[in-house]
Amino acid sequence: MIVVAGYLAGYLNYHQNVSSLPFLLTNPLLPAIYGTASLYLRRKLTGKYRIRSTSDVTTLLGVSLIAALAAAAAGTAVLVWSGELSAGNYAQAAFNWWIGDAVALSSLTPFLLEFVLPWCRRYLGFAGAEETPPAAKSSGMNRAEILESSGFLASLAFLLYLAFENNFARSAHLFYLFFLPLIWIAIRRGLRGVVVALILVDSSLAVMMRVAHQGMEDLAVIQFLMLILAVTALTLGSIIGERKKVEQRLADEEERIRLILESTAEGIYGVDVHGVCTFVNQAALRILGFPPASKSSA
Repeated sequence: MIVVAGYLAGYLNYHQNVSSLPFLLTNPLLPAIYGTASLYLRRKLTGKYRIRSTSDVTTLLGVSLIAALAAAAAGTAVLVWSGELSAGNYAQAAFNWWIGDAVALSSLTPFLLEFVLPWCRRYLGFAGAEETPPAAKSSGMNRAEILESSGFLASLAFLLYLAFENNFARSAHLFYLFFLPLIWIAIRRGLRGVVVALILVDSSLAVMMRVAHQGMEDLAVIQFLMLILAVTALTLGSIIGERKKVEQRLADEEERIRLILESTAEGIYGVDVHGVCTFVNQAALRILGFPPASKSSA
């Protein structure tokens, strides 16, 4: 189906000659490259083919960049072989192809893996597909989250205006300011929030590049920006997500130990190196004749 879709796109969208080498070779070649990369990722990603750790992010980005490079090199070579592109322009054309595919893969693929693929698996009835991450189980958004999301959208709109409609900003290349809202979302929402924010940022940049009619030099800068934004935001989001999981695991373990100590009939207390009592359970208070302590003061 993917190969057929490629042939249809080549004929209908790009108006390729059905007997030309690019039409005959490129359309099956690209699905073969990306299909091989997806099979490798399928075995490497944890958590039902979803991104759950910094290792997953590193693997996804590394495989995506390598696959995009292979597709760009092979596809451009076919164009040179067919005579549609001169050999002297091979490097520039391959680079432009690679950076475009790399940006799309690094921003769109995490969104598909995190939000679209689970829905597809549930719809098709795969075993375990009904599992939903804790962050996605909450119904609706509270007021603080709504205000926070509105602030992100407002900051994105302001940065788009500043980067594309302000001559000083464009001459000074202030596109790096887009890191600020993404870093904020990574800190506050973790990896899932970064995935959504990254789609919004990259889509907005792509639309503005189309509307503002950027020069080739500016296009190259913005494409690099989009790729670096994706790599940085996904890595930061995964690191913060892992830290929150560790903190939650420690909190759950502390609560479990507290419940065990509180449920025992023996008096148990703890002291620090200075001899100061740091913990005493309800049984010890009862044995010593003190009134029971509330949970907040125990």
